[in-house]
Amino acid sequence: MQTSGLNHVILTVSDTERSGNFYGNVPGFPVIVIKEDPDQSFFFFFPSRQPLENDRLSAFRIGLDHLSFPAPGKEALLELADRLIAAGVGTKGVEQFVHTSNWYVAFRDPGNIQLEYWLP
Repeated sequence: MQTSGLNHVILTVSDTERSGNFYGNVPGFPVIVIKEDPDQSFFFFFPSRQPLENDRLSAFRIGLDHLSFPAPGKEALLELADRLIAAGVGTKGVEQFVHTSNWYVAFRDPGNIQLEYWLP
């Protein structure tokens, strides 16, 4: 399979407005009302059809563990870490992955999905 990267992500969330605001304002992804644009990566938010009170993702159950996005350089990691901290989002800032020595920033969205900004 040859690919240039991620095309779209569909997340089932408890609050579509809160998640859209988080993804659009904190990491700064373009949150797009559905339209045709093959050069964009899309985040779609759908409300849970069977919501459970206070339900959050657990990386220890079968399903998604985390999403990782490539960073263009270490400066971009530092900038995102500062933006996350200013927004009150929990992060340890720029870290180094012990197994590969890659630098990254890890944080979680409002539904507890872990996101990483990863320096390949």
